[in-house]
Amino acid sequence: MGVVLATIFNWLAWTCEFGSRSIFHAATQPTAPGAFVSYCQEVPPSIHIVSAEGKAAQKKFWEESVELWKGLAPGVKEVIA
Repeated sequence: MGVVLATIFNWLAWTCEFGSRSIFHAATQPTAPGAFVSYCQEVPPSIHIVSAEGKAAQKKFWEESVELWKGLAPGVKEVIA
């Protein structure tokens, strides 16, 4: 049973060392702001993110998040306004 679980974990997750390589690469190599880095390579954003529909969804999400935080933490009003 141990060999089966180890094999499944190897398929589902990276080792700490391999995961840290991507983080280190993203921190030390020139990448676009907010870029997604996987396997030590910058991955282009999806078409939905750069489309007009995606930008509208991002704006709506941001506005709803700000309203939520304003209600939960009164000090946020001064920071975000």
